[in-house]
Amino acid sequence: MILSLLIIFISLIFSLLLFPLDPEFIVTSHPAGFNDKIKEREKFESDVMDRIELSIKSSTNSSLGAWLLKPKETNNSSIDGGVPLVIMAHGLGAQKDFGLLKYAAKFAKSGIASLAFDYRGFGNSEGLIRNLIWPDNHLEDWKDVIEYVSNHKEKLGGGVKVSSVCLWGSSLAGGHVLFSSTNPSIINNDITGRDIKCVISQAPHMDGIAASKRSMALRGVKGALRMAYAALRFLFLAKFLTKFFM
Repeated sequence: MILSLLIIFISLIFSLLLFPLDPEFIVTSHPAGFNDKIKEREKFESDVMDRIELSIKSSTNSSLGAWLLKPKETNNSSIDGGVPLVIMAHGLGAQKDFGLLKYAAKFAKSGIASLAFDYRGFGNSEGLIRNLIWPDNHLEDWKDVIEYVSNHKEKLGGGVKVSSVCLWGSSLAGGHVLFSSTNPSIINNDITGRDIKCVISQAPHMDGIAASKRSMALRGVKGALRMAYAALRFLFLAKFLTKFFM
C-alpha cells in the first residue's frame, strides 16, 4: 500500500514538472458578442421557466445542491399531476451551471420540468473533498436523487408528475443513466422503477479503454500524459484521502 502511494506521488510530481499548464489553455478573453449571447440566453431561460433551489439529503448524510426548473405555466396546485420531469446531471468534472440550463429551458418550452443536480463535492453540493471524479459516488448520488423524487413529491411544490420521469445524462453521466435505469441496486423498488419512463443518454462514456485510445489519438503523447497526471491525482485522492475523510 505504501509503495503504491509512493509511486503515485512520484508520478504526480514528475508529470507536473515535465508538463506544466501551457498558457494557451488559459482563457483570458471572449470573442466579440459573447456577453450579448449570454444575456439573450438568460432572458430566454427566465421567460420560459422558474428556478427553485433544492437541497437533497444523500445516503452519506450530506446535501446535494439541485435546481427544480418548472415551465412558467405549471399548475402548482396539482400534487402528482401536470408536467413530466427530467432528472439531469453533467459529465466528467462538470457542474449543473455548466450549460444544463440551456437544455432545461428547451424542455420547459415543451412543457417539461427538470431537476438538475451536482454530484457530491461539486458546485453547491456538500463534500469534504472537492471536485473528486469517482463514478461509484456519482451512482450513489443518482440513486439518492431518484429516491428523493419518488418519495418526496410534496417537496417539489406540486405541478410535477413524478410518475413520469426521464433520466438525462451527457458524457460520463450518459453512462450513469444507462447503468442506473437498469441496475436493481439503484432502481430498487417497483414504484421507482415504474416511474422512469425513458432515458436520454447524450454521447455516453461507456468504455474506459476505448476512450483512452481515442484520447491518445486526438491529443498526442503530451496531451495523453497530461490526462494521465490528472487521473493519477484523482486515484491518489480516491484511494488515500477518502479512506480517512469520506
